[in-house]
Amino acid sequence: MKLFLKDGDKGLDQCKHVPFLKEEDLEMLVYENSEILGDIFPLWRQVRGGAKPGIPDIVGIDREGTVCIIEIKNVTVDESILPQVLAYAIWAENNPDSIAKMWLEKKDRPEGLSPNFDTYTVRIVVIAPSVLPSTVHHMRKVTFPVDLLEVNRYQLEGKMIVSVHRLEAPSPLKQKPTTAAGSYDQAWYETSGYDSAAVVKYFGAIEKVAEVVGHAGWPIEVKLNKEHVSFKVGTSVAFGIMWANSKEHAIFFKLTPSDCEALAPVNAGKYKYESGWKHGGFRLEPGKADISDYMALMEASVKRQVGE
Repeated sequence: MKLFLKDGDKGLDQCKHVPFLKEEDLEMLVYENSEILGDIFPLWRQVRGGAKPGIPDIVGIDREGTVCIIEIKNVTVDESILPQVLAYAIWAENNPDSIAKMWLEKKDRPEGLSPNFDTYTVRIVVIAPSVLPSTVHHMRKVTFPVDLLEVNRYQLEGKMIVSVHRLEAPSPLKQKPTTAAGSYDQAWYETSGYDSAAVVKYFGAIEKVAEVVGHAGWPIEVKLNKEHVSFKVGTSVAFGIMWANSKEHAIFFKLTPSDCEALAPVNAGKYKYESGWKHGGFRLEPGKADISDYMALMEASVKRQVGE
């Protein structure tokens, strides 16, 4: 793949592809820059030289409390990796005490996440500079959720550029938000001990965001999760609504702190940046900014996910 940078009215400058000399270089890039992983928070990285059979390179956990086993290769990956990652997934299923220990030993754990180490599910993530398309077909036969990411780095004028390409089956572009089927709908909250008035406000806020998205025509899919709803571009979260406490909610954006602060509407609700998830959240408070006032932040979040 060739990568070019266009600067104003000037021509295209080709970025130089800089291969990873060692697998460890790619592994460290991923572990230290969790934006590459999207909604996954890295918990633990295996120290080189101390490898144990059956344990993946990186173990993480996503916003749903799903345990993510992350395998990294510095070669072209094909379906032959399948037995290895399946073994790792089975290890993760059968060793909840080990996963819980990793979680408890991590000092900068993200707020608002309380994994259940008795009932968690497992997700497989494979990262390499190149993944053969046939691998997608074979991974569809795996019962675990699987993410295949191609990660490469480039250089231009002393700056490093990282490209992340997620392989997935082609699907029609959605022009209006579609709410995915799931168990965390309004009926679930109403029968799970949540404050009834807060539940109505929560789904009212979701509906208002969906209206903004629909008018904008963004390629967004809505996913209902426990404690939050995510508005996704492809498989990446752009923004969402989450429970701030038992009765209040916040709207969050997958942007940098500077972008959140610069694009925040006048009279925005209480702001907080969560470095663990790399998103900024604004409390949806009575008398404060309306959902539509966050349009600039929504648009910036969408553009960031589609790479504009």
